[in-house]
Amino acid sequence: MEKGNRPWSDAELTASIHAYFYLLHSQIKQIEIDRNEFINGVLSGSLSTRNDASLRYRLRNISHVFQLRGMQTVSYYSPAPQVGSGVIARIHEILDRYPTEFLNQFRAPATNQINNKTKGHLIKALEHLDDALADVKGQYGRGHNNPPELILDHDIPAEVIQEIDQISAAVKEELIKPNLDKKKLKTVEENMLSARSRVWDWLLGRLTKFIDAALVTAAPLVLAKVFNLYGSLTEALGILSRFLGG
Repeated sequence: MEKGNRPWSDAELTASIHAYFYLLHSQIKQIEIDRNEFINGVLSGSLSTRNDASLRYRLRNISHVFQLRGMQTVSYYSPAPQVGSGVIARIHEILDRYPTEFLNQFRAPATNQINNKTKGHLIKALEHLDDALADVKGQYGRGHNNPPELILDHDIPAEVIQEIDQISAAVKEELIKPNLDKKKLKTVEENMLSARSRVWDWLLGRLTKFIDAALVTAAPLVLAKVFNLYGSLTEALGILSRFLGG
C-alpha cells in the first residue's frame, strides 16, 4: 500500500525501468504476456510500497523519456510528461548507465514516410510554385515596345528559372515513392534556398531600377509576378524543411 506522496527512490525508478524494458522486449518480439499478472508481480517485489495506479503512471513517464531519446515505447503506456520535479532527469541518468549497445536494441526505426496531410500541403505548394513560375516565364521574349522590355536580365538568368523547374520536378518525383529519399530531398532543399536567394537579390536590385521611365508602366506587374514566385518558393520550402527537420 502506497503511503502519501513519498518521492520515488533511485532503486524504485530503476526497478520500474527494468520492468519497462521487459515489457518493451516482449512487445518487440511479439511475446504475449499477462500484463496485469506482470504488474502485480512487480508490485509484490521491489515496488511493494507502491500501488497499481502509481506504477502504471510511472511507466507512462518512462515512455515519455524513451520517446525523447528516439527509442521505441510500450504501446499501451502512452507518454506522460507530467511528473514531479527532477524525475525525468533522474530517469535519463539511470538510462545513461546502460551500455549503448543495449539501448540501441530499442531505438525507434527510422522512417522516411510522409503523412498524407503534409504530402497534400506540399503538392498544393508545388502547384502554386508551378503557376508562379509560368507567369514569370511569360515575361521572356517580349519586345521593347510590347510591353517595354523588362525583367529577366543577367541578374536572374534563365538557368535559375530552369533550376526552379527542376526542383519542383524532383520533389514531385519523390512524392510518388512509398519511402522518400531524405538525402536527395536535403539537396533539393539546399538548391531551393539558393534559387530563392537569387530571386530575392533580383527583387532588391530592381526595386530602385524600375524608376526608369521606360519601365514605369510594366514595373508593378513585373514585381508582382516575381514577388509571387518568391512567396511560392518560400511556401514550398517551409513545408519541405519542416518534413526534413521532423
